[in-house]
Amino acid sequence: MPGTKKIQFKSLNLGNTKKQSYLISEERDFPSIDSPAQRRYLLCSTPRSGSNLLSDALHATGQAGDPLEYLNPNLMAAWLRAHPSFGDTLDLARYFRDLEARRTSPSGIFGIKTHYSQLAGVWAGSQADQLEFLGRFQAVIFVTRRNKVAQAVSFHRANQTQLWTSEDRRFLDAGDPRLSVQPRFDEAAITKTLADVLAQEASWRALFAKAKCKQLEVVYEDVIANRPAQLKRLFDWVGLPPQTTAPEPRIMRQSQDKDPMVSQFLRLIGQEATDAQLKPHQVEIAKTVDALEPSTTT
Repeated sequence: MPGTKKIQFKSLNLGNTKKQSYLISEERDFPSIDSPAQRRYLLCSTPRSGSNLLSDALHATGQAGDPLEYLNPNLMAAWLRAHPSFGDTLDLARYFRDLEARRTSPSGIFGIKTHYSQLAGVWAGSQADQLEFLGRFQAVIFVTRRNKVAQAVSFHRANQTQLWTSEDRRFLDAGDPRLSVQPRFDEAAITKTLADVLAQEASWRALFAKAKCKQLEVVYEDVIANRPAQLKRLFDWVGLPPQTTAPEPRIMRQSQDKDPMVSQFLRLIGQEATDAQLKPHQVEIAKTVDALEPSTTT
């Protein structure tokens, strides 16, 4: 594992610290192992692509580790808070040894989920280190979303509320101001989140091409349309037994059937959001365009 990572607490938006401490706590650990994981997999994602739906399903099997965003600086900071003797310096090799010992399931499988921005944040400007990290995984999954405008709007809403998952609320006090934020339409901000999503997805594809690695691509809309079939593909790729199933997702629906921000942005860029245009995405919009996804984004 290349290098060490400096965590500067003053420069971080530490977000929901109670939730982060829980995610890194012993409460989510499997029985500790002394040997390295037998199989590692990496969920490669972009914000609001539905990756939490997949990581939640994998964790729920009890056989695929606990694929959280371990490269998220907020989770790294939570690990350092749990190990105060390290100060603000994170030794990545020790960090991942600790994670593998605690988050490898009895099946010997260990998983991580990461956005490209998190990978680049750890190894900025060093594609060699990024490739070395990617090479540690026997299975790579690329999570994408066809409706990039809906994804950008969802990203924009989450940026405003700082509520990234349906789990966030239970870690906040009743009077926390994040619970009462009303997201507002902002064409410039949505344009930035759209550009961010497109840039991260392009960076993943370029890294895969450089590494010449095979990856399973799982599309968010396909998961919504046929969850059992898509999870079957995912579980097979990760290396789970053929009979593996996952419980139904814990989704709190919080979107309108037609998100007004999506149609408003489409009109802004000269595409009228007619029924014909929206029809391919109605299931997605109805269920999760602004849903706070279960599980792990911090």
